[in-house]
Amino acid sequence: MKTLYRIGAMKISQLIIHTCLGILLISASLSAYAGQVYRFKDNHGVTTMSKTLPPYAAQKGYEVLDEVSLRVIEQVAPALTKAEIAEYNRQQAAQKEQQRQAEIKAQKDQERHRQAVLYDNDLRASYSSEDDLLKKRQTELLYFQNQIEKTQTYLKRNNDKLRDYQQQAADIELSGRTVSGNLKKSLIATKQEINNNQIELERLAIENAATIKRYEQALIRLKQLLGTETSESHPTQLTN
Repeated sequence: MKTLYRIGAMKISQLIIHTCLGILLISASLSAYAGQVYRFKDNHGVTTMSKTLPPYAAQKGYEVLDEVSLRVIEQVAPALTKAEIAEYNRQQAAQKEQQRQAEIKAQKDQERHRQAVLYDNDLRASYSSEDDLLKKRQTELLYFQNQIEKTQTYLKRNNDKLRDYQQQAADIELSGRTVSGNLKKSLIATKQEINNNQIELERLAIENAATIKRYEQALIRLKQLLGTETSESHPTQLTN
């Protein structure tokens, strides 16, 4: 009898355990497949819960809750207004433009650095000392000086020639005769030559000044590269 009683008790215990496990599994299954509800404020500002979501609530923002536990699953922010969308687009455009300008600046800085390295390498290759640079400078400045003097000579000759032609034309007109076509052409051609001489002198003056400035900068940088920028061994200044 006792043995039968024990066997019966064990079966009852197993049945209870199986039943509890079944209930737990069913509960978990129901929870897993439970629906969702929406919590939002209606047009009067009252918090409302519903299985369906009205269009106006979707625009104003809402929460998605678990239907059983009412736990918040998701929060949806209000839709942006036209003004907010426009401001967002403006900020995005400004950010892109700022990034573009930063990239352009970085490229320019990189190019300036590359040019500076090339410039330094060229200085080192061209001049082993300050004297080398100053000699080259003197040669170029003498060239410009010769060109300027030569052009000034041409200008003086053309001015003298123009005065002669003008005097001839005046004498002819005073005598009552007509100035010939060849003399008129000579007058026009001489005036053009004078104009060309003046333009050439202006060009030479500009290039001469640019050459002086270029060598001034080159000497300063060469001293830095040679480590003699504070040296007083060569007081010569790059001036014309």
